[in-house]
Amino acid sequence: MVKEFTKSPALCYMGGVLALFFGLFILMFHNTWDASWTTIITIIGWLSVIKGALLIACPKIHPNVLNWMCKSEAAMRYVGVIYLLLGLFLTVKGFNLV
Repeated sequence: MVKEFTKSPALCYMGGVLALFFGLFILMFHNTWDASWTTIITIIGWLSVIKGALLIACPKIHPNVLNWMCKSEAAMRYVGVIYLLLGLFLTVKGFNLV
């Protein structure tokens, strides 16, 4: 699926627009810089805005990064584990499960 995404400029552009939209949406409602765990949400919003802007402005850079990551299965596993742990942490904190 990643390889198909990198082959289509229209999909890269649409992904950039969506990342930019959702990043700006997050920042519009949650742009707080304090010393708590909620700063992670603001960082995710800013990273999404940066990713969206890069996908729209420099679409040829993104496929190179994705192809590099697809070649290394270990990198894909590490990124997946990091995203899973971050999602679990935010779920626990967001729903006050602890």
